[in-house]
Amino acid sequence: MKFLGHIFRIIIATAIIGTVLYHFNTQFQTAIDQKYEWLFPCKTPITYSLGTVDPKFGISKDDFLTAVKAGEKTWEDALNGKNLLEYIPENGKVTVNLIYDERQTATDKLKKLGYVINNDKAGFSDLKAKYDALSKTFNQTKAQIANDITDLKRDQAAYEKEVAHWNSLGGAPKDEFAKLQKEKNDLNSRADNINQRQNTLNQSVDTVNSLGTVLNEQIDTLNLDVQKYNNNQQTLGDEFDQGEYILDQSGRSINIYQYDNKAKLERVLAHELGHAIGLGHNDNPKSVMYKLDQGTTLTLSAEDIAALKAVCHTL
Repeated sequence: MKFLGHIFRIIIATAIIGTVLYHFNTQFQTAIDQKYEWLFPCKTPITYSLGTVDPKFGISKDDFLTAVKAGEKTWEDALNGKNLLEYIPENGKVTVNLIYDERQTATDKLKKLGYVINNDKAGFSDLKAKYDALSKTFNQTKAQIANDITDLKRDQAAYEKEVAHWNSLGGAPKDEFAKLQKEKNDLNSRADNINQRQNTLNQSVDTVNSLGTVLNEQIDTLNLDVQKYNNNQQTLGDEFDQGEYILDQSGRSINIYQYDNKAKLERVLAHELGHAIGLGHNDNPKSVMYKLDQGTTLTLSAEDIAALKAVCHTL
């Protein structure tokens, strides 16, 4: 038994050491890759692989990869086809993920209801007006239903008291019984009406919350100094990004969280791939690398191209 215990401890120790070495080896390799790309920018392509592609987006891995390659081509065409990025099936230096969360959920719900979402100030104002109107109606209806429930409970209590009174006397006369029966039917009808209105109100909650979520997104994206419109007073964080490029000790990744259509998906991917190449934001609102996602095409601005050439030392 002592021998087996010794072997078990050796196995555990080996596993721990292996995990630590793997962790530090990953960090070390990431640091080496960064240093090489800094010393020899654009000399060898940055490889990428697909990670999570959430099926709730309704897009296949092949179609998502096609969108990533469209973003890749945007930068490579600017340098006459230079191979800046390269897809490999596994273990690329950058992992590209499509992650479904409450932001895309809200967007999808609104699109199904016929809401047009434009990420500009005019689009925000339009959605805000719709939210305000819907929220006002929702709150008025909710308050009226609450009042009607209070009245119904009062009248039900009076009805039950009257029934108890006649039962204590051995039963109600024919005319009183008919009166009580009519009151009962009226109470049941009122209860059914309240239940129907409550169900309709519950369905509208989803729309109000979805509008609030998208408005919060646009407030952060457009840097608008206005009150948050999320119905439940919860926010998604200090910033909302349709996508993000992450570079840390664990490696590099691109996470895409939300898009409205194929063109928007390709554009946000081009933006995050630009970060992977080494580009920062610029101040031209028409640029792919502008800090806010306001464009609708993959056309690079003069600022985008100048920054790319500067990074790649091809000026």
